[in-house]
Amino acid sequence: RTIEKFEKEAAELGKGSF
Repeated sequence: RTIEKFEKEAAELGKGSF
């Protein structure tokens, strides 16, 4: 569980807001 995975998923959704 790393932020990289979250960032990758967020980038895929086009959100990047957390």
